[in-house]
Amino acid sequence: MCRWITFISTEEMFLSDLVLKPSNSLVDQAIDASFHPGFAQRFNHQVNADGFGVGWYHSGGPNPALFKDTEPAWSNVNLIEICNATKSKCVIAHVRAASPGMGIHAGNCHPFKAGRLLFAHNGAIKGFSRIKRKLMAQLTDEAFLSIKGTTDSETCFALLLTNLAKDGYAPKGVSPFEQTEPFGHVRLYSAVKRTIRQLEHILKITGIQEEEVDPSRMNFTLTDGETIICSRFCDKYPEVPPPSLYFAYGDAKQMQLELCDEENKSVDESHHHSDNGSSIDDDGEDDIQDAVEKDLSFQQSLPGKLLKEVDPSSCAFIVSSDPLTKTSSEISWHRVAANSILCYTRGSIPRLYHLNVGGAKRPEDFAFFLVDF
Repeated sequence: MCRWITFISTEEMFLSDLVLKPSNSLVDQAIDASFHPGFAQRFNHQVNADGFGVGWYHSGGPNPALFKDTEPAWSNVNLIEICNATKSKCVIAHVRAASPGMGIHAGNCHPFKAGRLLFAHNGAIKGFSRIKRKLMAQLTDEAFLSIKGTTDSETCFALLLTNLAKDGYAPKGVSPFEQTEPFGHVRLYSAVKRTIRQLEHILKITGIQEEEVDPSRMNFTLTDGETIICSRFCDKYPEVPPPSLYFAYGDAKQMQLELCDEENKSVDESHHHSDNGSSIDDDGEDDIQDAVEKDLSFQQSLPGKLLKEVDPSSCAFIVSSDPLTKTSSEISWHRVAANSILCYTRGSIPRLYHLNVGGAKRPEDFAFFLVDF
């Protein structure tokens, strides 16, 4: 399985403080992905050596910069140089473990970029080779032509871009590739949710979902530089949990200190990995409704605060496949609930929406599927 982190803050942070320096940094996860607090499963313990990518937003404009390579992240000198010299308020970084049949070349490395949007994926769409042609037929011409690689992940992004292009909220005549204004959390959340539902739908009606094969896992992350949307989803939950996903939210400066030096504690010992709050989930008996919002404001933050007590003018939010710190830090890492979508816009409180498997009940969830399967 791949690994990714998404970071958004009111304060700039060096990319190295996210990608290189933490005790369980993304580069460390690429070498050894065995650290999953609260999980008995080890299905995704794997070296991530099939390339990497970092996308970040800068003060020069709304469109992010992107650096990708097919080398392992831990051996790329340019990655170290760029991370040590670059600051940003919004970053997506990804290390890749290629799915069988997916080639190792730069076009297949995440994140993927379209205008001011960045997207990455941890997981796989099972039976992708059998549904690829039908999925491609659903895409707008612009989304279809944007695909440069061969991965299921990039096709998922193209479907998401198609959903944004057809959602009725875009400025007149402006495609997602051209839009310079922020999209807002409602549009981005709706596009991610609809993409998941459409993929569920085609897997079901083609019979792939019912076969005795590995499940489809859709841990997506999407950002426009102001809002991030992250999903944790498996189409065979609760029998099979999705890949791990955690978030942390708190004071930006304190979080930066603790990512770089876990002994920089500001108060007495607190929970490093949170076991309370509505986003925590044991991957078991959770009877949830489609798109039910859960209140996260009473979960623990740092240093020793609740999320609702964090000053939104000086906060940072990180979502990561696994916690970036291992020991003694005050950072409270919260395990994201299975089959949910996590939303955050800079200066707000994170929102979490539960989704159930096979939960789409409205025609608009499948509105853009025009081809007869």
